[in-house]
Amino acid sequence: MINSISTKPSRLKDKRRKLLRKKITIVFLLCLVLLISLSLISRSKGLLIKDFEINGNNITKSEDILKVVNSKISGNYLFLFSKKNILIYPRSEIKASVLDSFKRISNIKIEQGESQLITLSIEEREGEYLWCNYFDERETDECYFVAKDGYIFSEAPYFSGDIFFRFYSYLGDNPVGKNIIESEKFKRLMFFKNNLLKLSINPHLFFIRGDGDYEFLFNNTSFNRWEAPKIIFKTEDDFEEIYKKLEMVLRTDPLSLNFQEKLSSLLYIDLRYDGKVPFKFK
Repeated sequence: MINSISTKPSRLKDKRRKLLRKKITIVFLLCLVLLISLSLISRSKGLLIKDFEINGNNITKSEDILKVVNSKISGNYLFLFSKKNILIYPRSEIKASVLDSFKRISNIKIEQGESQLITLSIEEREGEYLWCNYFDERETDECYFVAKDGYIFSEAPYFSGDIFFRFYSYLGDNPVGKNIIESEKFKRLMFFKNNLLKLSINPHLFFIRGDGDYEFLFNNTSFNRWEAPKIIFKTEDDFEEIYKKLEMVLRTDPLSLNFQEKLSSLLYIDLRYDGKVPFKFK
């Protein structure tokens, strides 16, 4: 008896494999053609950004902003699709890079205009205060502009006198991009400062001591800046409660009588303790 093995199933499998390979090859080629076509379309002049319009910037130079923007739209995605394409340009990257490069800029709005024009609307921070470096128990001339939320954003020129309210502390070699203290706490602190005027106290300087406690020094032209009368309080103190405590002290003898006259000989009022408020005259 002669045995034989059928080769038909094997041939059928080979045909199926070949057919599958052809299909895969065709799909691959179609995808490749599609990618190349989309790549070419993404580079067509009708879809490329023609220009940028920048407005709202008073201090930051437009050409400096453009350098950052152009660095983000140069090149291609995956070596195929142009980053200058008005439909797929890296809007989020541009915004993040501009904000990171220019600390004076607080916000940027990017909009698509007509004729492939992109508009960048800039909002800049304004200098409300000065922060000055203080370390090794000495003041330096190194001062920076501070926004209303306590954010340090730019080096400041030298100012004589008290044109700006000043903050002194030590924040390292490069304070730009840092907050003097946490933003919400800073706003409460400034509210406290402004309320001091109701008590006939005009602070001109805020000092964060080495131990972390705070000092407000009063404005008095007869004194050296650091020899002026001051109030001292803790970092963790509630500013509203501190204000009430100070108000009570100033209504009590001996400070209640002719406070403005006594101010010239006052050294400090210390509000850091519960149940007592030490103060000292010269």
